[in-house]
Amino acid sequence: MSTIFDAPPADDGGGRAEVPEGFLDTTPRARVAQVALGMNVAWFALYLVVLAAQDLVLPSVDDLAVWDARDRFWDVAEPIEIVLRLCTAVVFLVWLHRASKNAHVLSETKLQFTPGAAVGVWFAPCVNAWVPYQVVREIDRASAPEPSAVDTGLVAGWWACWIGSLIITRFVLAQGESVETTLVAGSFLAHLTAAVLAILVVERIRKNQLARATRDDIHGIAATFA
Repeated sequence: MSTIFDAPPADDGGGRAEVPEGFLDTTPRARVAQVALGMNVAWFALYLVVLAAQDLVLPSVDDLAVWDARDRFWDVAEPIEIVLRLCTAVVFLVWLHRASKNAHVLSETKLQFTPGAAVGVWFAPCVNAWVPYQVVREIDRASAPEPSAVDTGLVAGWWACWIGSLIITRFVLAQGESVETTLVAGSFLAHLTAAVLAILVVERIRKNQLARATRDDIHGIAATFA
């Protein structure tokens, strides 16, 4: 549940700085999305550990029970990963929809993507290879203290890792059992990095929007995530 601001801080003139009408604090939704993304980070880190053990330790182990445990792990891991991904996608898009609404409230110019479109483009074939990045970049810029000067490197890095992880994963699946371990590890690492960067993107947008709405130290917050 989002929190609406009933008592914003006083402005420099001694009055009350009014929060723009329609603005809602995204902190609860952002935190849920970040927890889900953090679980992805932990899950893919576990994948990397298991993969390393599989290549470096298991070849010297003759105990069949250990090998059976390895196989059972991979059998169980796949459905868990699918559920985790679905849950993460849902909570991330719920946050993104609200963040897009806030961006429209805060922006001094008309934005290209409506809140509905900000979510819908993720489900459009081909379009979802590029347009979601434009959506998040637009929200990030509209939320920044100086939209024209915002550093888009963080958002670009997140999207590059996300698309890279999808491409590597598709290639890995196409190779089947003959795939190189380094490619599998690369896929896991790309997913992990994308999740870490997504957490930072969510936090920067959340803090900038909150600061702008409450007239807080928006420049100081922007510098923290530059």
